[in-house]
Parts: sequence; structure tokens; C-alpha cells
Amino acid sequence: LISATVHVSREYDNMHNSMERYIECEESDALLTAGSAHLTEQARLYAVTMDPKYMAEYFKEVNETRRREQALEGLRRSHDGEEAYAFLVAALENSNALMEREVYAMRLVAEAEGETNIPPEVRSVEVEQADLLLSREEMMEKARELVFGGEYQASQSSILANVERSMESIHQSTHQRMLDDTAALEESMVRQRIFVSVLFV
Repeated sequence: LISATVHVSREYDNMHNSMERYIECEESDALLTAGSAHLTEQARLYAVTMDPKYMAEYFKEVNETRRREQALEGLRRSHDGEEAYAFLVAALENSNALMEREVYAMRLVAEAEGETNIPPEVRSVEVEQADLLLSREEMMEKARELVFGGEYQASQSSILANVERSMESIHQSTHQRMLDDTAALEESMVRQRIFVSVLFV
């Protein structure tokens, strides 16, 4: 009976750990989606309003909050080498590719506005010669096209698609693991009830 009780406790811990891993994975996917969406929002707001506070908020997310990197680290601990982790890595790579467009768009806006008090990440970006020849209005138009255009939207859709694939993979693997753990727990509890009955008799 003591052995059966210990086994029930162990199987319960396994089921609890499976649930914890599932929750952690959902949080990781949500973090990456939120971080990427926040960067997009700040880049677009700066391109429209030319208010430097949005550029500052953008790089605060990149350098301090770092939700995307936290998401990847959280999933790596529990699903490294699995398909779910690979999808999230792909989503982060797409997000980083978008960052290049976003930072270049900020550089164009700053150039058009004659803004000099800009973050070093923006200042280090070299404006292409053809873009330097554009008028202020044309430069602003190109900056907005970079963060609102069809190519940008396609990249955003690719990020969301990889996050969704990651979640589907997590659902499948974690659901099966939880079913196995639940079945093992039920079997242990049945055995425990039998031993209790025998002991009572």
C-alpha cells in the first residue's frame, strides 16, 4: 500500500509537470507575438507621427524588455530539439528581418526631419544613395511603405504562421504526454484502492 501511494504521488507529479510545461510554452508563444507586435506598432507610430518617444520605446523593447528572446529561452528549456522550438526560432528570425526594415524606415524619417538625437542603432544605418536624393515627402513616403507595405505584411503573416505551427506542435505533444500521465495516474490509483480494500478486509 505504501509503495502504491508513493507511485500515485510520482504519477501526479508527472502530470503536474506536463501541465506546467504546456503553460510555459503558451506563455513563450504569447511573449514572442506580443514583442514582435510591439516593435511593429512603435515603428509605425514613429513613421506616422515622427515623435521620438516611439523610437525610444522601440529600442527599450529591443534592449531591455526583450520579450522575444525570453520567449525563445523559455521554450528552449522544455522543447529544445523539438519541432515546436524550431518553429519559434523561425518566427524570431523573421521578426529580426523585419527589424532591419523598421530601423531603416526610422533612419529615413530621422533624415527627412533632420533629427540628430537618435539612438546609435539608427545612427549607424547608412542611407542608400538613391534615397538621399529623394525629397522630404518622398523619403517619408518610402519610410511608411517599408512598415505598411505588402512585403512587410507578408513577413508579419509569416511570423504569426510560425507561432501557430509552434502552438499546434505543442498541443499535440503535450496533449499526448498528459494523456499518458493521466492514464498512469489512474492505474496507480486503482491499484491503491485495491490494496486499501485488501488491507481493510
